[in-house]
This record gives sequence, structure tokens and C-alpha cells, in this order.
Amino acid sequence: MDLGKLFPGLALLFIGIALISLSSFQSISYGAVVLIGPFPFVVSSDVGLAIFLLLLSVLILILIQIMRWGR
Repeated sequence: MDLGKLFPGLALLFIGIALISLSSFQSISYGAVVLIGPFPFVVSSDVGLAIFLLLLSVLILILIQIMRWGR
């Protein structure tokens, strides 16, 4: 297991948990992204969140490609 690839994933997980815990729960919207190969599937309760998740998934796919080229 490569610790250089494990650390960014865990850091993003903890940042996400911290942001959720600091946010106000007055208007809750939810969403999920499932990456199957290069195809992101986005499910969301809000259009703005769906667009954000789609852009985030494209960024993640780009980062994966950059890491693969760096081998």
C-alpha cells in the first residue's frame, strides 16, 4: 500500500466530515457520486449540488490520470 496515495484520500475524508459538522442543518441537501470507470453517475436532491458534484468528479478523474502518468 502506498502511503502517498492513502494520505490525500484520508485528508479529504476528514475535511468533509469537519465541513459537515460545522455547517448549519437548516436546509439539508444530499448527493452522491459513483465512479464506474471514467463515467460519473451523480444523484442529488438539488441542481446546484449536482453540478458541484459533477465538477468534483471530473476533477477527481483528472487527478487520477495525473497520478497514473506519474508512475
